[in-house]
Amino acid sequence: KMIKMTDPDRIFICHDGEGGSKKRKRMFKEYKDGRKPVFMNPFMKNNPDDDLQNRIWQETRVVEYLNQLPIIQLMVEGVEADDIIAYLVNDEKFSDYQKVICSNDKDFLQLLDDKTVLYRPVKDEILNKKKVVDEYGLHPINFALSRSIVGDISDNLEGVKGVGLATVAKRFPFLAEEREYTLDDVLKHCREHSTEVKIYKSILQEHKKIKLNQRVMQLSYRPVTVETKKKINSDIKGAECILNKPFFDSLAVEDGINDINFDILFENMNKLVLENCKDRS
Repeated sequence: KMIKMTDPDRIFICHDGEGGSKKRKRMFKEYKDGRKPVFMNPFMKNNPDDDLQNRIWQETRVVEYLNQLPIIQLMVEGVEADDIIAYLVNDEKFSDYQKVICSNDKDFLQLLDDKTVLYRPVKDEILNKKKVVDEYGLHPINFALSRSIVGDISDNLEGVKGVGLATVAKRFPFLAEEREYTLDDVLKHCREHSTEVKIYKSILQEHKKIKLNQRVMQLSYRPVTVETKKKINSDIKGAECILNKPFFDSLAVEDGINDINFDILFENMNKLVLENCKDRS
């Protein structure tokens, strides 16, 4: 579906590397604690008695399918997929590309700009910079700061009690501007209006929590190490641009899903091979 929608020149699928959450767990040890396990297809079981092994097998199997297609998969030890995506979005090599991030995660709203949009599959919606400002009253460049005030239940990050994104937009209207504001700017506004609204006092009291949340939530290519950059760039340059339809079909037969019509997928994948895989520099 995504391929039909976007007619891409390149496709990147980013995976969490082993120990990818360690960096953020060092900042906040309860990061992602209590998160529900990754969804597993209950009808596809390699080991009928072990859900964990089935989940690992399914995830590995998806990678095996993708290896047969001209799709670049990226995974770096000690790095989360979100940070790899942020690096790609900000990489000068792709500065002229129109980029589409496919994810339901609101964290990626902070990466939207004139060349980057977010497709959220569950809601079947595409968000660009203007739509984020119209819908949330917050500019993407200030979205990480705004969410650090609100918190993120999915990552176990507690925000200021009783504060949602709508409240942030109402009480800090300047965050809708195309200018990057800091937590100090927000705190200054709170101090200047602390006698007017209770939320301002709450934010001043919780400023340490907000600062920690922002450090955890902020996606930026800047913290990515030189070694990580080299690994990503090397994997991109060295990725095989192939369409191995026979082996893909054999996997589908093994898994009992060969009744699915993959013709549109193969048609688009073949187009990638013929037109867009000539240069991986």
